Amino acid sequence: MHALLVVAHPLDDSFTKAAARRIEATLLHRDIEVDVLDLYAEGFDPCLTAAERRSYFTTSYDSSAVAPYVERLRRAEKLVLVFPQWWFGVPAILKGFFDRVLVPGVAFEQPPRMPSASTGSDGDSRSLFPRIFPTRSGFRLAGKCSRGGMPIPRLGRIDAFTVVSSTGAPWWITRLAMGDPVRRQIVRGIKPFVCPKARFRMLTLHDMDHMKEARARAFLDGLDRAFESF
Repeated sequence: MHALLVVAHPLDDSFTKAAARRIEATLLHRDIEVDVLDLYAEGFDPCLTAAERRSYFTTSYDSSAVAPYVERLRRAEKLVLVFPQWWFGVPAILKGFFDRVLVPGVAFEQPPRMPSASTGSDGDSRSLFPRIFPTRSGFRLAGKCSRGGMPIPRLGRIDAFTVVSSTGAPWWITRLAMGDPVRRQIVRGIKPFVCPKARFRMLTLHDMDHMKEARARAFLDGLDRAFESF
């Protein structure tokens, strides 16, 4: 098995890096091959280029500028993202990874172009889109969909997708006041369109601004147990 471990934090002595090292050690102990993609250490450029954006909805999207990262993603059978949440979002460098590597022809295929009219060929606008119901693991689609509208996933090799994160705010602010935006982005806005069948789990350590060492260590120990069955 081959796991891609994507890490997004600039400091080597950060909690994020400590969590990534524990995850890597656990997976290696299970004889899982681990590719650690440290976005900051590798100098990943998160900025989408004008050429990339211009070709995004064409049939010839050019991902050559990030080809090494594309190949590493394509080899993955398990995907792990490790990062802090800043301003209730993912770090900019990780967002750039989503923008530049989870692209057409790699993570998904663009659907055939929809009719220019607002309705389908039979005059029924409902034929263009299925009904979409959010679930904890992504989306459930109901009804018929015409050709067009929904991306076609390409990362079917990935059978497990885990996110390990941390927040400065307590859990009730992140979840109740803010609506858990990072989880929603990944569960509803990314996973269904790139690897919908993968098993998903998100492990988050909240209230890092008032962290006690004992609680941090307990979370790291919990990662050992979680990735023993990853």
